[in-house]
Amino acid sequence: SLLQRLHQQYEAIGRRAESHCAVLLHNYRCHSGILRLSSSLFYNSTLQSMVPDDITHPDAPCSLLFVSSSLDASTDYTPRDVDTAEAILVLDQVKRFVDTWPYREWNKRNLETICVMTTSSNQKTLIRNLINTKYRSLKQISVLVAYDMQGTEYRALFLSTLEYTLSDGRVSNPTKSICDPYVFNTAMTRAQSLV
Repeated sequence: SLLQRLHQQYEAIGRRAESHCAVLLHNYRCHSGILRLSSSLFYNSTLQSMVPDDITHPDAPCSLLFVSSSLDASTDYTPRDVDTAEAILVLDQVKRFVDTWPYREWNKRNLETICVMTTSSNQKTLIRNLINTKYRSLKQISVLVAYDMQGTEYRALFLSTLEYTLSDGRVSNPTKSICDPYVFNTAMTRAQSLV
């Protein structure tokens, strides 16, 4: 990134450029459990969460939860079947989260503080269509593609990680892929309480 290159240039100059270089180590958005992952993967474990740990969902065992589908890889599914199964799985988790909203800890339920992040605009459209037809109670949540996450902040972030690859195993647009470390880091650090 531009900031990384500038930082490297200043470091190369030496001590006289130190006053022009700052690394922000305090994070005022993410729960420590979320920040720990980004900090260890991208920042040599130097980031510190300044957010109280009581912002977590009381029913969530930790701030990072992983859920997978039970689609059998040996069965022939069309891409649309897989897309739909992934979207339903994610929306079921969002609904479960909303239904168990901790009013006492977080006050009034605010669906605008929830986001589903997808890897493609096609998956975004499918999820939005499912919300408009089968998950109408979730109409206020945001649905964004990973590369649109910069500058946003949410109480909870649900990642739809379905991403098709080319025949050689690479993603079609690596700079917009959730597999890209910068996109992944940006997405992860948009959540306050739960990913």
